[in-house]
Parts: sequence; structure tokens; C-alpha cells
Amino acid sequence: MVARFGRITLRADELAGFRASVIACSQSDERALCERLLGQIASLEAQARLADPATPFTFAPPPGGADLARRAVEHLREKPLRRRFRREGEPRSAAQRGRA
Repeated sequence: MVARFGRITLRADELAGFRASVIACSQSDERALCERLLGQIASLEAQARLADPATPFTFAPPPGGADLARRAVEHLREKPLRRRFRREGEPRSAAQRGRA
């Protein structure tokens, strides 16, 4: 969720997806902004390790980074990060069956 004054609020369980979205949405001329925003996200992820997945984290993007952050939030909402691990009892994917 993007809040007033360019502040961003994400749940703890959205931070990894947001990081991926920032990378995916950054343009070549936004490299420095991307790196600063990724640094902020890393700090939030460190705090989130001990938090409940639904815990909200609010932060302000670095100066000049509000547009990139907004695009990344939109990207995150449109294309959630796929689950990386299967739950117990879920069938394995074809690629995983081939490796077994």
C-alpha cells in the first residue's frame, strides 16, 4: 500500500516480493535509487525476520525514489512472488520429479 506523502506500508511477508519488484521495475538511469531502496528493504527484512508475517512496516523511499517505489508496489500487487517452497503434501513439479 502506498500511503500519503510518499510513505510505503508493506506487510513483513511482502518485503521479499517488493525487493524483487524494485529490481524488475528499475530503469537503467535509476541504478543509484534502486541500490538505496534495496538497502532500505534489507534493513526492513532484518527487522521482519522476528516479526509476524502480517506485521506492517512503513518507510519513506529515498529522495527521488518515490516513483520507483510506487511502480514496484504496483508490480508487486499485479504479480505476487511465486511461492518458492512447496508445502508438505503438495505434489512436486515436473522439474522436481525429474531430479529425484
